[in-house]
Amino acid sequence: MPLAGDAFDSFTQLGLLRDLSGFAPKILDLLPIGLQIDNLEHHTLYVNRSFTALFGYGLKDIEYNDLWFEVVYPDPVYRAKVRAIWEERVLTAAEFDTSSDGYERTVRCKDGSDKVVEFHIRRVGDYFVYLYIDVSSRHALAGELQRLAHTDELTGLANSRCFFEIGSALMRGDRLPLSLLTFDIDHFKAVNDGHGHAAGDQVLVAVAACCRRILAEGQTLARLGGEEFGILLPGYDKRQAQAIAERLRRAVAEEPIPLAVEPLHITISIGGACDRQQSGGLDALLLRADRALYAAKRAGRDQVCFAES
Repeated sequence: MPLAGDAFDSFTQLGLLRDLSGFAPKILDLLPIGLQIDNLEHHTLYVNRSFTALFGYGLKDIEYNDLWFEVVYPDPVYRAKVRAIWEERVLTAAEFDTSSDGYERTVRCKDGSDKVVEFHIRRVGDYFVYLYIDVSSRHALAGELQRLAHTDELTGLANSRCFFEIGSALMRGDRLPLSLLTFDIDHFKAVNDGHGHAAGDQVLVAVAACCRRILAEGQTLARLGGEEFGILLPGYDKRQAQAIAERLRRAVAEEPIPLAVEPLHITISIGGACDRQQSGGLDALLLRADRALYAAKRAGRDQVCFAES
């Protein structure tokens, strides 16, 4: 990375490491990245202001390497992993007197927060020089983009893309039975036509919230599009899935939606199908559930109908 390389070169060319008590610290404090200098025995001799601003720790906090690892990596499993990588990079830097490739790790700061930093190490003469670059915002942005790509904006549920990704993963390899429910809101067009699209959005949000309260962790509820929703029930056979579907149907029917003029009573129709590893995949399972949903509609709506096993 150019930033790390330029910083390392400056130590060598300007001889800053020869004077850690005079002019050099004033220069090093101007760097916009965290910097730490250790001797060959891994005792920390110096940290710059950006290091302290980044992590909250000063020189006295990290003087001893073992204590530093325990403080900033409180999870022992993660600590062991990071330490193994560090020891490998230190060995490489010591043998070749060069910088190692940057790698990322999550550090516990003094205020209890976690930050993701990119870490570089280089041996310069009788010293190890460490550079820390904060990449937390980049990770946060990537996480937010990932969330948006998998979330329905109106209801906050998983979207169709997320539903198919999770469902396809659940269909792979040796696994438990998987039941799939699909449902939509009865006479939803009439809601939009009679009360307006804002009221229609309110109905979608209310139905999503009602169903989410009933479902357990690990059961995926998604808005597939328009007024259609899908549910993945891993480990549920047909009988268990039918019981869940009935609970959902009753809960929606019994919970009027408080619109501006008057409460609106709505119902949902639900179709379901169960797979025991003999189907052609998620698309085939969804098709069976959709056909069962249409059967529930034909039977008069506000119904639960399941495909034959």
